[in-house]
Amino acid sequence: MRHTPYACGKKKEVYMFKNYLKIAFRNIIKYKSYSALNVIGLSVGMACFILILSYVQNELSYDRFHEKRDQIYRLMRIEKIEGKTGENNGMPAPLAPALVNDFHEIISTVRITGGGWVPISHKDKSFVEKKFLMADPSFFEIFTFPLAQGNPQTPLPDKYSVVITEEIAKKYFGDENPIGKIITYDNKIDLKVSAVVKNVPQNTEFKFDLLIPFELINEIQGYNYTQSWSAFNFAIYVLTQKDISLSVFANKSLTICKKYRPSDTLDYQLLHSLFLQPITKTHLDSNTKLYIYIFSIIAIIILLLACINFMNLAIAQSSARSKEVGMRKVIGANRSQLIKQFLGESLVLSMIALPLAIIIVEILRPLYNDLLNINVSVNYLKNWQFSMGLVGVALLTGIISGSYPAFYTSAIQPVKSLRDNLWSGSRSSVIRNILVIFQFSISIILIISTIIIHHQLQYIRNKDLGFNKDHIINIILYDRALRQNYESFKVELLKNPKIVSASGNYFMSGGGNNSIRWEGMNEGDEKMMRFFSVDPDFLETFQIELKEGRNFRQGSQSDAKYAYLLNESAVKDLGWKSGVGKQFEVQMYGSEMGNVVGVVKDFHFQSFQKCRLEES
Repeated sequence: MRHTPYACGKKKEVYMFKNYLKIAFRNIIKYKSYSALNVIGLSVGMACFILILSYVQNELSYDRFHEKRDQIYRLMRIEKIEGKTGENNGMPAPLAPALVNDFHEIISTVRITGGGWVPISHKDKSFVEKKFLMADPSFFEIFTFPLAQGNPQTPLPDKYSVVITEEIAKKYFGDENPIGKIITYDNKIDLKVSAVVKNVPQNTEFKFDLLIPFELINEIQGYNYTQSWSAFNFAIYVLTQKDISLSVFANKSLTICKKYRPSDTLDYQLLHSLFLQPITKTHLDSNTKLYIYIFSIIAIIILLLACINFMNLAIAQSSARSKEVGMRKVIGANRSQLIKQFLGESLVLSMIALPLAIIIVEILRPLYNDLLNINVSVNYLKNWQFSMGLVGVALLTGIISGSYPAFYTSAIQPVKSLRDNLWSGSRSSVIRNILVIFQFSISIILIISTIIIHHQLQYIRNKDLGFNKDHIINIILYDRALRQNYESFKVELLKNPKIVSASGNYFMSGGGNNSIRWEGMNEGDEKMMRFFSVDPDFLETFQIELKEGRNFRQGSQSDAKYAYLLNESAVKDLGWKSGVGKQFEVQMYGSEMGNVVGVVKDFHFQSFQKCRLEES
C-alpha cells in the first residue's frame, strides 16, 4: 500500500521530535556542569515562584467553595468618621430579620459573631477553644460546610445545640458517637451536640471548631443584643435571588432606616448607606490586594532572574559549541532545526528542574507557613489545574530561557565558527552585559528593600511605646468565675515575692473602638477613639507617666462609673488645652457623661495609635 504524503510527513515529525530529545539528553550528559548549574538555578527560581504562587492562589480562593457563592453577600455600610470615609461590616442584630421581611430579593440572612476563647468541658476533659462562632441556624443553608454526622436539614435544632468539627469530636469523645453528647460552655451552659461538620477548610473567613445558635448571645453576654439597634457588633450575610441588582438594593436600603430608626439618631446615620459585598471579595481588603500584587511581582521577577541566569550561561556555553553548530550546518542542518534543538534542550532542562523545585517547595513549606502564619498546602494530584499551571510555567520558562541563545547560536556562520575569536567584539558580549546589569540591578533593588524592611522592624522593636513592655506577662482569664473575682486572684498573685505589681484590664490587646461625646462638641461632630478598661494599678504596672491630674482611686464606685484617663494625643484631638475636669463619655450600653480625672503620656498598644483609658 502506498503511503500518503500526510502519513510520511507525520512520521518524519515524530522521528525529528525523538531525534531532538535524543540530542538534548546527549548534550545534557555531555555538558554535566553546565546542565547542573542551569537545573539548580531554574529549580530554585521555580521553587520561589511556586511558594509565592501557592500563597496568592490561597488568598484568591477564599470562600469560593460555597455552592451558592454567586448569591451570597456580606452586608456593609459606608462610615464617615472625623471627615474620613471607610467601610464597616458591623451591623445591629435586628437588621437581619428586617431585611428578610422588607426585601423580596433576599431569601435568607445569617448573623455571625466570634465567641472568643472559651472554656469547654466534657466529663474530665477541659480545654480552651479558640475557634468559636455564634450564628443563626440558616448558616448551613447559606454556606457549604458538609456534615459528617447529624441531620443536614436541622443542624442546630434548638437554642442549646452545638455543631462541632470532626477534630473536636475526636478530641472530646474519642471513637464514641458524639451526637447527643453534652459539653459545657464556660462552666455555665450545657450544650447538646446535634451535628458534626467535616473539618473546616483553611481558606474561609469562617474558621470554627464549635458553632452555637446566635440566640444564645443574650444569655451569654447578659444584654439583649437581638433587639438592640445600637450594638453594631455583628456580621450579617444574605442569600439573594440570582437577579438582584446591587444598586437597587443600596437605594431601597434607605427604607430600612426610615422604617425602624428615627432620623436624628446615630443608628440612622450609620445605617443610611448599606450595600452588598460579594462573599468572594470579603477577604480581599485593600491591604490583602496590595500584598497579592507585591508578591506576584516579586514571583515574576525571581523567575525572570532565573531565566536571565540561564541565558547568560547558555551564551557563555555557545562559544564551546560553535564548532558543533558549524559542522551541523555543513552537513545540511538549517537554522530552524538548530533553533528547535537548542529550545528542546532548554525545555528538557526546565522540565527536569520542575520536580526538583516541587521537592524544594515541600521541604520549605512548613517554615514558609510559619513565617507567614498561614496553612497552605497543595495536593498536586487533586488540584490538577494548579499542576497543569506549573507545567505551563516550566514550559514558558524553558522557552524564555532558551529563546535568545537558540536564535543567536543558530545564526553562526560555518566559516566563522572555525575562528578562535568568534565572540570577540560581537553583539553577544553587549547582550550579556545588558543581562548581567539587569540581574545586578534587580538584585540590588531587592537587597535595598530587604535593608529597608529590616530597619523598619528594628524601629518597631526599639520604638519607645510609652510603657514598660519588659517582664510583663499577660494572663487571659478564661474562667467566668475567675474573671468576676479577679481582684482575689490578683491578691494571690501578689503574695509571690517575684511579682512586683499586677493589674486587671479589658481589651488590652488592642482596645475597642467606640463613638464618644465630649465637652465642647458641636452638633454633627463625630469621633471614635480606641479604648480599654483598666484598674487603678494599671499605670504603676506598666510604668505609664501621669502628666496631669490624678489616677483612678482604689475602691471608688464613682471613679469606676464616671472617671476617665486620656492620653495627650486624645486631649489635643478634642481641642482642649487641658483635659482634667472636662466632661467625656464613651458611648456604650448604659453609659453616662463622666469627667476626665487625669492625662497620661502617649503610649501605643496597637499600630502606634492614640488610646484612651477607662477604669474597669
